[in-house]
This record gives sequence, C-alpha cells and structure tokens, in this order.
Amino acid sequence: MSPPSKTAQSSSGLRRGRERVLAAATALFHARGYDATSMSDIADHVGVTKAAVYRHVQSKAELLCAATGPMRGALFSLLGTSAAVGGRSVDRLARLLRGLADVAVADPAGHALLWGTGGHPDEDHRDSVCRESVFCRLTELLEQAIAEGHVRDDIDPRLVGRLLLGAIVGPNCLPGEPVLSSYPAVDVLLGGLRPGRMPGHTAETVSGRGRGPRERGPYGLS
Repeated sequence: MSPPSKTAQSSSGLRRGRERVLAAATALFHARGYDATSMSDIADHVGVTKAAVYRHVQSKAELLCAATGPMRGALFSLLGTSAAVGGRSVDRLARLLRGLADVAVADPAGHALLWGTGGHPDEDHRDSVCRESVFCRLTELLEQAIAEGHVRDDIDPRLVGRLLLGAIVGPNCLPGEPVLSSYPAVDVLLGGLRPGRMPGHTAETVSGRGRGPRERGPYGLS
C-alpha cells in the first residue's frame, strides 16, 4: 500500500485543525457566552495564533453556526418523528416535549447556544428557522388538542406554546450553568392544561359539551 499523498495529509490536517478550533469555540461559547468570547480566546485555548484559526473559519459567527449544527439536526429529526407518528394530538404533544427535554440533556452546549438570547448573529437564519419550526409544531399540536377537547380552550395556543417551550429552554440556556431536568416544569404546565382545571369550571361543565367521559392520558391530561 502506498503512503498517503501530501494532498491527503494536508486535507486531514486541516480537518483535524478545524475540529480542534470548533471544539474550543463550543466549549468557550457555552462557558462564557458568545459575546464574551473572542477569536483570540479561541486561539489561546487551542494553543495557536489567531491567524491560524482564520485558516479554518472566516468568522466567529461561522463557528457558532457549526457548533449549533448537531442540535439543529436533532431538533429537525424530532419534528419529523412527531409529524410521522399518529394518535391523539395531546399524546403527540407530550412526546414532543419529552423529546425536546431529552435532546437538551444530550447536548447541553448545542442547546444553550441555539436557544440562547445573547445577541447571537444568525446571518443565514438556520438557527432562527429551526427555533420557529419547533414553536410552530408545538402550536399546531396545541390547536389540534384543543379541537379534540383534550386541552382547555381559554388560553391562546401560541401563548401556551411559548410557556411550554420556555419551561424546556429557559433552565438550560445560561452560560456555564449545569443542565437541569425540564420534566417537572413540563409536567406542571401540561397538568394545568386539562379542561377540568379551568378556573370557575367543573369537570361536569366541560364534559357537558356533548362529549362523554374522557380517558386520562399522559401527565393527567384527558
């Protein structure tokens, strides 16, 4: 077997160098925040000059986009699964929220960087499109669950979607903070969406809309 060509060796070296730069940038962005991290900080962390960093990337924004790439992939995969699975909308909503919590724990740095609000640039809008897609899917499932009678109908589903998303996103977006489980907050919010929990209403009032007794689903939702 002939030894690798100089071109192949150079390409492999550049790839490894980019991976080191990306790993350093991801760690620093997560620990300090995007705005508080400079390209000089990243170069120092890797142990190279700033000019060497620019051999691999054109800007700090490019590094952020690369750092959030795996999280975008995980979220779009989750949305695809949510769209393909059948069943009651309220159950699909619960599964999607559990999935969002799971991917946050699996990739805390990617989660914090994608959902963080520290003035991150988003020149090609890939992160913002991903965030909006998640919110739209939550809202869609809430609207369907309301129409099916399994979620209370006295709150704007877009507001509820923001609250549910915030319960998952909020605890794990601060730089350097440990990852927290979002399950308890999600459980509390979902439990409050039961039609029978509406203030001033009773289970009899809700079930009196021409529907019979409901089976209780996940999180105590009807």
